[in-house]
Amino acid sequence: MIIDVHAHLYPESYLAMIGRPEIPPRRAAALADQSLEQRLELMDRAGVTAQVLSVAQAQPYLASDEASVAAAVAVNDIYAGVVGEFPGRFYAFGALPMTVPGAAVVEAGRVFEELGMLGVTVGCSVAGRALDDELFAPVFAELDRREAVVFLHPIGDAFVCGMGDFGLDWLIGAPIEDSVAAMRLVLSGMAERYAGIQWIVPHLGGVFPFMWGRVTRTTGGRLEALRRMWFDTVAGAEAAFACTTAALGSERLLYGTDYPYADERGFLRRLSYLDEQGWSEQEVREIKGERLARLLKLDLTADTAH
Repeated sequence: MIIDVHAHLYPESYLAMIGRPEIPPRRAAALADQSLEQRLELMDRAGVTAQVLSVAQAQPYLASDEASVAAAVAVNDIYAGVVGEFPGRFYAFGALPMTVPGAAVVEAGRVFEELGMLGVTVGCSVAGRALDDELFAPVFAELDRREAVVFLHPIGDAFVCGMGDFGLDWLIGAPIEDSVAAMRLVLSGMAERYAGIQWIVPHLGGVFPFMWGRVTRTTGGRLEALRRMWFDTVAGAEAAFACTTAALGSERLLYGTDYPYADERGFLRRLSYLDEQGWSEQEVREIKGERLARLLKLDLTADTAH
């Protein structure tokens, strides 16, 4: 089984609802105009059993509380419809109206109990607030109680002067967001406080694996909470694996593609390069899907076509 943990779906009706019709930028997302059927054909060519869908930067964090709640409900319903239409091929991480914590707790209950989703996705920050802000404590307490999987994703706001120029907010800002969010979760004590949550950090964990020596000199044992997080294999360069595995090992890696942010060749390559890292065949199988299936409590034994 091969499961892609980092894949996006941007329903046009939802993008209109949140006022973000520019997502995804076509210059970066060559596969953005594929239909679900075309996506499945590409997945079949790669041998990918399933994708876990999430909203990425298109989070329902709006100025109006009512609009945020309505948008979260709407996109979760759309995702549930896709999962129902293509059973075993698509799963989903629900979106939460984090700007309205009470409503986010309610929607989390609906996501898990009514829609049967596998986890939730949360921006690396929420409307200018860091995730360790006490405003969000009720939401994370609820997710902790449920031992939920929480998939983080950059939203295009790296809080660095000049990052908005030349496309730097995504070119280098996205992995910086990953790193800041993960490190704040650890250093604030939040990762320990909500130890029942299974955190997934995208893009090989951002930039901190490349700064591991610098980070460990000042943070020491607190980074054990970081080692218990999960990291997807979306990388800017294949050589990045050497640094990440040296810092964190391969035991916390999960296969991801960041669909639709690639062309077909790039999508296929994000799977094939996992076979070239010097890992054992069993470890490659773990990274490609067996590990994620256990984490998400999936039973794919009945799947024989893929």
